[in-house]
Formats: sequence, structure tokens, C-alpha cells
Amino acid sequence: MKPPAQLALLARSLARIRWVCPGSIVKQYQLKRRNGQAQRYGPYLIWTRKVQNKTVTVALSQQQARVLARAIANRRTLEKLLRKMETISVEAMLRLPQIPRT
Repeated sequence: MKPPAQLALLARSLARIRWVCPGSIVKQYQLKRRNGQAQRYGPYLIWTRKVQNKTVTVALSQQQARVLARAIANRRTLEKLLRKMETISVEAMLRLPQIPRT
């Protein structure tokens, strides 16, 4: 497949992506001791991401976590598609005839 066709196919894939968010979601449990017994509470769903080079965390509901998990996956897909587009573009540019220097 020629580069323009490859890029068009990747562009169509990009067009299908909707919500995009950075970061990751983790399940966190809390341990509390009462009367010498450890009790585990949770899971608490936590979203972490970087904002101005600082880690920001947000507690999520189940519904928020489901939507956000899809948005995070979309971001990873978007980055992967862009890397492919860059590779195809660079390879195509390097195959162009060079202009002689005068």
C-alpha cells in the first residue's frame, strides 16, 4: 500500500476516536487496624495524571472509572496511530529526490 493510502486509512481510524484523557487508573485498598484486627476497605478507584509536572490524583466512582478507562485507552491508541503516521511520513520524505545544492 502506498503512503497516501496508508495515511488515509490511519486518518479514518483517528476520526473514530472520541474522548481522550492522560493518566492511569488504579485500584487501591486501605488497611485499618481495630482491636488488633486488620480490615481491608475498598477498592477505591484512583485516577493519576501529570499536570504541570506534578502528579494529580482523583477518586472516581465506578461509572467515572468505566468512562475514563475508555478515554485513557483512546489516548494510547491515538499516540500509537500518530507514531505510525510519523514513520510513514518520514520514510516517504526520505524517498523523495533530493534537490542539488548550488
